[in-house]
Amino acid sequence: MPRIGVVLGSTRPNRISATVAASVVEQLSAYGEIDLIDLAEVDLPFYDEPKPAAAGEPVHEHTKAWGRRVEPLDAVVIVTPEYNAGYPAVLKNAIDFLYAQWQGKPVAVVAYGWHGGRRVMTALTPVLANVKLVEVEGVQLQFGGELSVQGVWDPEASRDLPARFTAMAERLVGAIPAAPATA
Repeated sequence: MPRIGVVLGSTRPNRISATVAASVVEQLSAYGEIDLIDLAEVDLPFYDEPKPAAAGEPVHEHTKAWGRRVEPLDAVVIVTPEYNAGYPAVLKNAIDFLYAQWQGKPVAVVAYGWHGGRRVMTALTPVLANVKLVEVEGVQLQFGGELSVQGVWDPEASRDLPARFTAMAERLVGAIPAAPATA
C-alpha cells in the first residue's frame, strides 16, 4: 500500500487548511497509508542551510529530520490556501529545504480561495517541476462555492467533491513509479 503525505501548506492561526486536509485524508485513506504533515508542527526556520538543497548534504538537524519525513513517501498532496494569487511562504520554504527527497514523486495540489485556488496551482507548478515532483491534476475549492470561509462544506455545491477527490487519488496513485523488480 503506498504511503501518501498530505502537507498542510498554511501555519496561519485560525487556518482552515486543517479542515480541508481532514477531508482529503478521509478521501485518500482507501488509497494508501496517510501521513498528515502539518508544517506548523514541522516548524522549519527560514532556509538556513549553507548550500542549496540540490548541491549537498544538509548540516542542520531540522533539515535532516524534514528529509527523513519526506523520503519514505510514495506520493504527496499539498493542501494550500491562495494568498494574494500565490502560496504561503511557509510552503515554499518547506519545498526549498529538500531536493532529492522530492524527485520522482507524484504530487497533487488541493487549493482553495476566492478564485478557487486556480492561481496558487499555477504559481506552484514551476516550483514543483523544478524539484522534480511529478504533478497530477488536483482539486480546486472556491469560497462561496464548495467551501465557506470558515471551512464548512456547502452540501449542495460540493455534491461532486467525492468524485473529484476519487479521480485525483486515482491519478496520484497511478503515477507512483513501479518498484524495481528484485532478482
